[in-house]
Amino acid sequence: MTFASNPPDDMRVMLQKRNPGGNNAEWIIVKLYYPFPNSIEVSVNGQVQKPISLIDNNGEGPLDTTKCGSNKFFYKNYTIHFVVTNSKDCLIRVRLTNAIQLTLRFAVDVNSFFSTNGPTRLVDRICAIFNITDQSRVKIVGVYTGSTAVSMIISTANNGSTTANVTDTQEVIALNEQAKALYNSGVIAKETEAIGQLIAMSSNLLPVRPLAEDTPENDDDMERKIIIGVSVSIAAVVLIVTAIIIYIKKTANNKVSEELPQISSQASDKAKSNEKAVHETIEIQNITEENISEVIFEKTN
Repeated sequence: MTFASNPPDDMRVMLQKRNPGGNNAEWIIVKLYYPFPNSIEVSVNGQVQKPISLIDNNGEGPLDTTKCGSNKFFYKNYTIHFVVTNSKDCLIRVRLTNAIQLTLRFAVDVNSFFSTNGPTRLVDRICAIFNITDQSRVKIVGVYTGSTAVSMIISTANNGSTTANVTDTQEVIALNEQAKALYNSGVIAKETEAIGQLIAMSSNLLPVRPLAEDTPENDDDMERKIIIGVSVSIAAVVLIVTAIIIYIKKTANNKVSEELPQISSQASDKAKSNEKAVHETIEIQNITEENISEVIFEKTN
């Protein structure tokens, strides 16, 4: 399943029933890709479905196509695969959760880890160390060889909302700091020594939203930045308009200044031309009067 933009943070999936009773023999496998690191949780009717733990070279078991909500979380490429059956009560909820990712490396063979029920024992110990009563918050998403590397997801307790809120953000940050402190103090190594010697551990944040967007202080900062940006934009527009008006006025004044001497010269030339025309008219009139006088004089004689 693909989306034109980022997938929803919280979505529900079900098959359209061709009959009211449904048919559990009909199923599909949905594959969702999220383009950023996150913890993806699948639940059916409010019950979290733990993912099948990934093993090297796809050695883990396949999805159970008879079970609504059977899923695999490929945390390295942010993809989840889950089963949707045509059962009448199969309503899948897929959502992002605030969480931390623990990667623990034990000096023990991976076969021994599984044969001694290592996954269940490790989840129990982690819940005890972090004082977690709801084990659905702790999930093993991958087990890899090279000694035994176990990747775990620990979700925050305050995960009822569909988007990250301030309380959730503070909790996931505190949980990450707690994990680092417990490892540095040797508590995690001591509490898990029955599983194997802990060689190394890392802890990473997997927030639903970038942390900088979740605190009131940053929201206020963003609001101030928006106000400042709008004010600066308005001021810039006013300055540009003012500069244009000044330029237009200055250009018009320069044009008038250039045209005035020409107009004056043209007016002077026209005045001289009119004056000359008047003189010529007077001369013509004088000549005409003289000619008429001469004609009359000659005729009289």
